[in-house]
Amino acid sequence: MRVVLVATDFTEVSERAEDRARELAMSLNARLHLVHVVEPIDDPEDSDEETREFHLSLQERASERLQQRVVQSAGLSVSFSVVLGHRPQAILRVADQEEADYLVLGTHPMDEGDRPRGSTSQRVSWFSRRPVLLVP
Repeated sequence: MRVVLVATDFTEVSERAEDRARELAMSLNARLHLVHVVEPIDDPEDSDEETREFHLSLQERASERLQQRVVQSAGLSVSFSVVLGHRPQAILRVADQEEADYLVLGTHPMDEGDRPRGSTSQRVSWFSRRPVLLVP
């Protein structure tokens, strides 16, 4: 079965990406995999107990929100993961683990004269070996 992976940070932009990913998954009869990345506030390997608990609480809240999105996706095979890491690398790692065929990410359009900042969506598109759909 094909897999469409969509990264979400629960913003309006990522909700539009989720909608487009659902449409793509339905048209391909594919499984939709939602991923949310919790960015660590320091090195997870060297974190104290309080920081680990903070990261865990963020991951649990994200899981609850993603579970609601699974329920809203009736008629579609949906899975999700919440991971701790740096967003671009974590998204690409999950894409490998899920053997995703396509990646879908929301992106904030730039105005003329803006300098590219290397956003998460841009970095994923630069380093992905899979097709990436960027949704404004």
